[in-house]
Amino acid sequence: MFTESLIPGNVSAWFLTDAFFRPSQWFMALEPRHPILYETMTEIIHNLLNIHRVYNPKVVFVTGPHVLNHGYKQFLTPLLETNGIEVLERFNEVLVGKQKKTVMKVLEKPLAERMRPGGMTSQQVHKLPHILTGKKDYSEIVAYNATLNMTRHERIVKESGVLHWTKHIYKNAKKNRHMRMTCRQYLKWLEKEEASTEKT
Repeated sequence: MFTESLIPGNVSAWFLTDAFFRPSQWFMALEPRHPILYETMTEIIHNLLNIHRVYNPKVVFVTGPHVLNHGYKQFLTPLLETNGIEVLERFNEVLVGKQKKTVMKVLEKPLAERMRPGGMTSQQVHKLPHILTGKKDYSEIVAYNATLNMTRHERIVKESGVLHWTKHIYKNAKKNRHMRMTCRQYLKWLEKEEASTEKT
């Protein structure tokens, strides 16, 4: 439960923990200009400029949780050098990283004990079937209108108009075939398109 005491006053960055024991991308709290975000944004810019196919990026690795995890690791470099890789698997404690800033990655203790049998690494644990669970009741059949029934998931997609990024890429694959170019090539192409539009 979220209360005022959930995030300690002595941390400058606070995360939940995702199913792969990375800092959560879907909920985080950081002070402005925190080194974790600087490292993450620097890596995102690098990744974007070096995409080989703009129309079909590997989003998790380009701008997603993998990149945030990279920023988290970079921030903890001083601790990694002295305490080793196990620093990344420490939860519910304040860690000090670059610029003497602090971070806390939270994993509920009862959940951690159940999910992490003794001697298992996070890489082994994330393969266990009970970690990634389906969305509750998403496959339940519900009414869309007076004549049409569909699953709860289908109704959410239909009413929100939001597709999962993997489906969005598949849906637009044919339309975006002309974009089989790198990000740098695409940016140059956009500049030419903009220049030709201004002339007309």
